[in-house]
Amino acid sequence: MRIRNKHAVLRTRYYTLNSDKESYYYSLLVCHLPFRDESSLLLDEETAESCFLRRQSELRPLQANVNPEEFAHAEQIIQQALAQATALHAARQTLPTDHEGLLCADDEVLININDNGDDNGERIIMPNDVFINSIRGLNIQQQNLFQKVSVAVEADLNGANDQLLLFITGGAGSGKSYLLKLLVEHIVRCYAPTVDSLLKPKFVEVASLTGVAARQIFGKTLHSVFLLPIEKSNSMSYKRLSGNKLEQERRRWRHISWLIIDEISMVSYENLRIIHLRLQEYKNNDRLFGGVNLLLFGDIMQLPPVKGNWCFLQPSWFAAEINLWHQFSFCELTINMRQQNDVEFIELLNNLRVGELTTSQLQLLCERRRIPLTGDFADGVAVRIYPTVKQVDDYNDLMTTENSKVHKTYAITAVDESREVATYGKTPPPN
Repeated sequence: MRIRNKHAVLRTRYYTLNSDKESYYYSLLVCHLPFRDESSLLLDEETAESCFLRRQSELRPLQANVNPEEFAHAEQIIQQALAQATALHAARQTLPTDHEGLLCADDEVLININDNGDDNGERIIMPNDVFINSIRGLNIQQQNLFQKVSVAVEADLNGANDQLLLFITGGAGSGKSYLLKLLVEHIVRCYAPTVDSLLKPKFVEVASLTGVAARQIFGKTLHSVFLLPIEKSNSMSYKRLSGNKLEQERRRWRHISWLIIDEISMVSYENLRIIHLRLQEYKNNDRLFGGVNLLLFGDIMQLPPVKGNWCFLQPSWFAAEINLWHQFSFCELTINMRQQNDVEFIELLNNLRVGELTTSQLQLLCERRRIPLTGDFADGVAVRIYPTVKQVDDYNDLMTTENSKVHKTYAITAVDESREVATYGKTPPPN
């Protein structure tokens, strides 16, 4: 225990009516109603909103010509303006880089993020001090990229007609996901004051090809955002939207100026082209990608598309069209932020990424094959990763057999309720 030499500042969490209605009303009750026991504030099974409406006569009345909802709305507008000013000022500054204070992708930058996948509009998800410290923690490459995007954001806010198409790549641990989340926060802060919050506008869409990858960045799948066709063959047909669905998407995309796609290596050129055409529909704009600013994150040295061509290889049957990939600028992050103190491991990862392992590095990897599969690495304790589905099925069958010797097992017959003609309503064959 030590004596504090400076006065502490009492900090409380800030709630708004749009972000968390229950906590918003409860904070008003706690602040403006006298009580001896906090549990006595609410009746049994009563919500904070209901209690607030029931006891609002006990609160200090406002002037007759003042609407409390207008006060709350004005307060939110002021908060958004302050957040925008903080973001623009932080981005304009040339901030020193302190490598010892760097945050990792799973540190403070992720706090208070609501991963519900809905479209209830954008809201600020970081306190100002965390946001500023996150920017200060960027290395020089990340900082240059952040400022490049910030300049484009500010130009767009000032009415410029420029469009930023940028591909950001780098090896594992280079901070791509960390930077992506910080850019999303920056964009939300900068655009929030431009549209009335009562409209619940959305300014940036974040997506990835798979559900797991989308969840990591608190986004959605590309198939749900752009209604991509299911890739059952190498050919994918594009169908234009019409009617209510098109009108609904145009309303949703009315204020969206930025699209961020992660794990671009898994996105085929055919899907990239459909995204381009779909954005032209959503925005009713014939420019590339409907005039939306587009950031692509990923490492093309990693997983390829399951179907179709690489995102950077335009198929010959699209040769008469503009090459979409050639319209993107390139930015590479080369500083490893995950294994900063292990130079040997960093060099091994970088060489493995491009297929240029040295003899000593290959020997180091081969040594890991001789680890006995006991203790922490025994079956049922450590996760096994195999390159083929057959090997995975064989191992799962083996573990199921072993577990059945010590645990009672139950066989459940599944019924396929999908709409696929080949399997609808059928049961799997007996083992």
